Amino acid sequence: MDSGHSRTDAAGKTAGRDLVLPGELDRELEKILASQTFAKSRRLQDLLRYTVERIKTGRTDSIKEYLLAVEVFNRKPSFDPRFDSIVRVQASRLREKLDKYYATEGRTDDVLIAVPKGAYIPTVYRRRHHPPGAYKRRWLGVAGAALFAGALLWFAISQPQTPGRRTPVLRRLTSDAGFTGYPAVSQDGKWIAFASDRSGAGRFDVWVTPAADGSAARRLTDDDANHYEPAFSPDNRHIVYRSDRSGGGIYIIPVSGGQSKLIAAHGRRPRFSPDGSRIVYWERDETWGPGRIYTVPSTGGDPAGLVSDFADAHYPVWSPDGSEILFCGTRNPDQPTAGHDWWVLRLSTGEVRKTGAANVLSRAVPPAGRRLAGFSADILGVPAGWVEGRIVFSTRLGDSDNLWEFPITPDRRIASVPRRLTFGAGMEAQPSVWGNHVAFVSGSLNINVWMSPADSNRGRLLDVPRRVTDEDGPFALSPSVSSDGSKLAFISTRSGSRDVWFRDLATDRNLPLTATAAIEEGYPCLSADGSQVAYRVIEDPKQKIYLTDTRGGAPRKICDNCGLPTDWSSDGRRLLFEPGARIPGIGMLDVSSGSAREIAVHATYKLHSARFSPDARWVAFHAETGPYKRRIFIARLQGETLGGESQWIPITAGTDIDIVPAWSPDGNLLYFISERDGFRCIWAQRLHPDSRIAVDPPFAVQHFHTGARALLTNFRANPLQIGLSTSDRGIVYSLEELRGNIWTMELQ
Repeated sequence: MDSGHSRTDAAGKTAGRDLVLPGELDRELEKILASQTFAKSRRLQDLLRYTVERIKTGRTDSIKEYLLAVEVFNRKPSFDPRFDSIVRVQASRLREKLDKYYATEGRTDDVLIAVPKGAYIPTVYRRRHHPPGAYKRRWLGVAGAALFAGALLWFAISQPQTPGRRTPVLRRLTSDAGFTGYPAVSQDGKWIAFASDRSGAGRFDVWVTPAADGSAARRLTDDDANHYEPAFSPDNRHIVYRSDRSGGGIYIIPVSGGQSKLIAAHGRRPRFSPDGSRIVYWERDETWGPGRIYTVPSTGGDPAGLVSDFADAHYPVWSPDGSEILFCGTRNPDQPTAGHDWWVLRLSTGEVRKTGAANVLSRAVPPAGRRLAGFSADILGVPAGWVEGRIVFSTRLGDSDNLWEFPITPDRRIASVPRRLTFGAGMEAQPSVWGNHVAFVSGSLNINVWMSPADSNRGRLLDVPRRVTDEDGPFALSPSVSSDGSKLAFISTRSGSRDVWFRDLATDRNLPLTATAAIEEGYPCLSADGSQVAYRVIEDPKQKIYLTDTRGGAPRKICDNCGLPTDWSSDGRRLLFEPGARIPGIGMLDVSSGSAREIAVHATYKLHSARFSPDARWVAFHAETGPYKRRIFIARLQGETLGGESQWIPITAGTDIDIVPAWSPDGNLLYFISERDGFRCIWAQRLHPDSRIAVDPPFAVQHFHTGARALLTNFRANPLQIGLSTSDRGIVYSLEELRGNIWTMELQ
């Protein structure tokens, strides 16, 4: 650059008098990404965002050709720059685009971003058109060491400088091509346990490594199941972890290696008490659904349930002295203090206190920016560590997950805004804290719609699966496909909120059918001919169903308080829906008249995911028949009822989690999602063409025996959002892809 500009290098060191604040850099980045120059250049947007976010956090060592190829351009781990020039080509194009932007739309911008020739690390300049000294300020570090004023995309927070507080130094611990995450810091800070698929088998195993050397890791688990969420005992001699084997549960294993032992069936995210005597954990029946918190002796024994007056409770964290437990939860509305919040339970008295975290966040954060809980899983974020009067947690804002910390008062209130600890544009989550040591995963969670080409009437795959959508950061969920497989409706978050999109698979043309930042649409249901989409809108306390034409136009409300739509009849006249009731049944809606009625209900079972057979004479659905049990049924439609349970035909045994049925085009095969082999996979059951009873044992159609590529198991979502559906062309579903590595830092 010429002498008319002053410069800030990647480390934030002064190369001129006028320095650039992080907030200014954020605004400049967003202006560039929203410009017409970059409007149709998704790859260049991704490259620029990735590199700028990493110079802000001091992680320039990850701005290398190989990592850019794998993490930005989705190249395989076998990427070889000698034979694939994608990074060099895209970096050159980015250079040209930035020059064009600053010559046109950005010609008056004060802050400039450039990519020097022969390099991938951006440099940041200020154009000198302000009076001297107007910008004599410091570039802030990761922990917000000085004044941080103005909006950080979604979050308007002012953080004053804290005397003596230094910018934390981030250090990369692992450099794996797949996923390495779920870190746990030992109580002396010398060791880190983690889960990784680095062994090559695809599943997650638990490893342990010296905190100073990620290359010296040892594997502790090795069998055909996913093992993750490790935590150290206070004496650093044992590790407790979650395993998906044999129905899932909490196991303990010596750090030195050896035989593991089951501590509690079905448990998740275990944590030792500070004195090592007990383990707190939570459990739920499936990826989506209410959670329950328990403690169990660390040597094994009977679990003790906590906070029974909560409809949902999860992610428990011990207080530093072990006398209290903080958790995310939703208290029943009949209690004096109700709602969804972070709560603190005093174990000696059973008193539960509401912290007010939800209120603080709702005042500071635009609602549309937080409604989609990402890898952080809970809409309020996931508390990970309680140390010295502060709670370290991860939460999702916009399209990124980051680490934050909340101060918590002695009376267990959260009243002031949180401080942001990391600033990456992707996923920074799963923090583990002990003292001032923090380990976390930095990477990405992408969810896209996929299609497996198949002979759908026989349950036979014909080719390798292919990605239908290409969402890198935003999510694509709840696909619904036309009967001929040429049209697709799905939910996308690319515009910042959940909207209904339509895709013509013949032309690969995408069309947003809704674009409402303040309204969150969900569960799109495409008619068999692909001409109309029904979807749900929640307008508290009602769940309304709207209908829109796939060619565009204004949507119209067809039911004021039905629930979520699940399927169309083949003639397009009727719509099945799941009523928004405490014990949901199956509803049917006449599309033209708007008349709705319940056609199936059970006194104790919740009924879900109802689907018409191709001839609309039968309905398949799954029922919650017991804890950790879901059963597939088929019932004949008798006028406007499916009859009682005695008239339903059981399709699966009811001993496993079998969910989300989908008919084959000819109606003689029923697909479903099953966890019977310890992983969430696609199975099918042959049916008698007349009676619809099951014929022969069910068989696996497509396995997903990996930890990082799965049917929405890492992303907490209603299984209906997998969107399992079939067409003449194949099987459609939403698939998550997880990548990441472990970083460490020290809080100041």
